Amino acid sequence: MINKKSIDKKIVLFTYKISRLIRKHVADPSHIIEEPSMLQLQTLMSLTHGALTMGKIAQELYVKLPTASSLVDRLIEAGYVKRISDKLDRRITKIDLTEKGKQIFTSAMKIKMKKMEFILNKLSTSEKKSLMSIIKNLHNKLEIHS
Repeated sequence: MINKKSIDKKIVLFTYKISRLIRKHVADPSHIIEEPSMLQLQTLMSLTHGALTMGKIAQELYVKLPTASSLVDRLIEAGYVKRISDKLDRRITKIDLTEKGKQIFTSAMKIKMKKMEFILNKLSTSEKKSLMSIIKNLHNKLEIHS
């Protein structure tokens, strides 16, 4: 009989193994870019709708302000985002995407989509429906507790 801890460990293990296999099979040396971390990518995604204050970025990412500030500093160093002064209130500084940031976000999303297509093409329609049901269920349970 398999207990809950054993199942949890197997899920973690197989998630790690799947991640490695995806990198192996989807890696395209001709398109090697510096792929942003998941948190950096989420930050860039938040900014695709327009400039945000540091506080709003922290709120969007569910992180503390110092974490968001450090993250943004690294994105500024990489040339992906820039600080801009609010035109109506100079005390307010917002963070906005640079052209390089827009390009890296688009490239990274293409890579992520390619990886997802690799995974999903291995599943039948029935398996995809089951996976979608599990993902939606997990999302709903996480939303309730946030």
